[in-house]
Amino acid sequence: DSRIGIKYLKGGVAYGGPCFPRDNVAFNQLARILDVKTDIAKATDSINHHQTQRVLNIIQSLSRSGKRVSILGLSYKPNTPVIEESQGIALALKLISAGFDVSVYDPVSMPPAEAILGNKVTYADSLESALNNKDIVVLMTAWDEFRGINEDMFNSKETQVIDCWRLLETSSFENMNLIHLGKGYSPQASQKNAKAISKAG
Repeated sequence: DSRIGIKYLKGGVAYGGPCFPRDNVAFNQLARILDVKTDIAKATDSINHHQTQRVLNIIQSLSRSGKRVSILGLSYKPNTPVIEESQGIALALKLISAGFDVSVYDPVSMPPAEAILGNKVTYADSLESALNNKDIVVLMTAWDEFRGINEDMFNSKETQVIDCWRLLETSSFENMNLIHLGKGYSPQASQKNAKAISKAG
């Protein structure tokens, strides 16, 4: 299967969608019936579920004062409206439970997302409105529309941006705190970076 490898797989947030999460659970259930060990499959499922909590932990480490968080991307992958096992939805629900003021934006998945999130979040009507007046913006789905985001699109340079798919160019965020998940991020390093940017600005 040519999808197994760098053509299809890239480290970011947890995998989702209607296929692999379901199939992995079914595989484990079949193995249990047959009394066969599936340690790798179980570990994969456990680690995958932890990824959303990991993003939440990072957000909490950055939310020094404000708690206005915007989630970019609600479909489980780009170029589809499917939100089954969506990590954007999962993160929104965790943020709501943690007391954050959450807004969401997706090019095509807003209607199905609204059926799940209801009136617990604010639905941005454009990418521009999703970026402005926020403390933290989290890029959760690798939509092409998001690739061109740069610091000039924000009305506050204090907004912190977490790019879970490493779509954004560091050179486009010289005066803002941009975190590329998967590039050696640590909350301590990010705090130092934010302080340095604050002093420089």
